[in-house]
Amino acid sequence: MSARILLVEDDRELRATLRSALEVEGYVVMPAASLADAQALWRHALEQHAAPELVLLDLGLPDGDGQDFLLLLRKQAGVPVVVISAREAEGQKIRLLDAGADDYPARVKVVVASFMQPAAAYLLLSSVPRRSSRVRD
Repeated sequence: MSARILLVEDDRELRATLRSALEVEGYVVMPAASLADAQALWRHALEQHAAPELVLLDLGLPDGDGQDFLLLLRKQAGVPVVVISAREAEGQKIRLLDAGADDYPARVKVVVASFMQPAAAYLLLSSVPRRSSRVRD
């Protein structure tokens, strides 16, 4: 069975690009365009015993802040979370990493890499082995 990724991103084009890149690499992508969508997909996945192995999380969502979802995830699971956001303030990056995010790459880097080649998404994913290996131990 392919690894599942919850992709939480409100930008339709970026969401579609990342989804395509991940699917080319064989991942099953669960796309969410809002905080409510992400929460519903997360609950459903848990009920089906099919929690995602990775969450790619935007912060600026139309119905709330992705940080709230990160805090919920940390209360419920150890799934790796990579923040993909246009917010660049160093203080916020540090707070989110302290709150449990596994990585917070520059969004420009994520967008450019996803347009250059589909395999670039794999490089993004390979940067978060810390939590996923701890969860499986």
